[in-house]
Formats: sequence, structure tokens, C-alpha cells
Amino acid sequence: MAIIRLSEADKKLQSDAIAELHEYYGALSAKFGRSMTYELLTYGCQLNEADSEKLGGMLMAIGLEPKQG
Repeated sequence: MAIIRLSEADKKLQSDAIAELHEYYGALSAKFGRSMTYELLTYGCQLNEADSEKLGGMLMAIGLEPKQG
């Protein structure tokens, strides 16, 4: 596993991108009158489960909600 250190400028770009995507999905949610959702299907080992949890957190950070049911 590699450790990557982000510069302050890179952290700012990342934060700005997350905010832009959150705004975009918020606007879509308002347009359609419901929350935008995602669904993850995970196959395999515990590492895949951990990766899916990380991805789900990223998707929630940009304004998507997990699909219910």
C-alpha cells in the first residue's frame, strides 16, 4: 500500500470538487423531488467489503443516499 500525501492545494481542489458534486446532486434531487440514490453490490472477500464501505462514504459525501430495500 502506498501512502500519498496531498498538498494543501490538492486538498482544496478535492474539497471544491466534493462541494460542486454535492451541489449538483442536490439540484437533481430538487428537480426530481426525491433524493438521488446509489446501490453497491459487493462480491468476494472482506477487503472488497471494506472498499465498498469506503466508496459508499464517498458517494454520501457528494449528496447521494443509499437505496433502501
